Amino acid sequence: MKFSAYIRNLFFPPRCAICGKMLGIASGSPLCIDCQYELSKESARLCKGCGLDQSSCTCLLPVLKPEGFLFHVKLYGYSATDRRSPANRLVYKMKSSQRSELYDDLACKLEKNVLSAVTTECSARSLTPVITYVPRSRSSVAKYGFDQAELLARALSRRLSIPTVIAVKRKHLTDAEMKSLNAAGRFTAGANAFEVNSRCGVGKNTLLIIVDDVITSGASVYWTAKTASSLGVTDFAVVSVAKTY
Repeated sequence: MKFSAYIRNLFFPPRCAICGKMLGIASGSPLCIDCQYELSKESARLCKGCGLDQSSCTCLLPVLKPEGFLFHVKLYGYSATDRRSPANRLVYKMKSSQRSELYDDLACKLEKNVLSAVTTECSARSLTPVITYVPRSRSSVAKYGFDQAELLARALSRRLSIPTVIAVKRKHLTDAEMKSLNAAGRFTAGANAFEVNSRCGVGKNTLLIIVDDVITSGASVYWTAKTASSLGVTDFAVVSVAKTY
């Protein structure tokens, strides 16, 4: 830890990004030991498809498989109905916190498995990896001042030395409006929710890695890819902190 950071922590002790519990001065994690332990149990939840734990599983939602998606790397299982679960609270905190150490920590946890999957697919298919993200609604960005998926994407980009681009932009619909819809409604609404950024520089022979905080129905990732496909991209991947079970 840099001396300046140590002095800052001495006078303003850091707190856990999830529960707010005070951390040690020299803590190397933005999360307390208790929250780390609870999240480790969510990470160990087994995938019903491949039998691997969540942090090792690369299974895709069925709706994404026919659309050129190659893998989905995630960290935790997530239940939107269980507000007490650590994964639920982490996702919620990400939407209102832009603490760089939190996103750096999540990117660090994702790095190994993302790198392995990217290396395998890019070598087999002669693809060049590029990172993008599902854009947050304009109203949410205006309210909070940041896009949590973008922060995670850029943190992962720094660790992997893979460039980040803005492949698509959000046209309309607030996050609240999307959340109020069921899975079918999200897919219907998502058809006109995004527009392509024709100047992003990606195209054929690109593996477009789409980053989001949590994957539920898969609608936002699906339409992000559908929109980006107009650039000539045919190969996609998903990276998220959590996936609904």
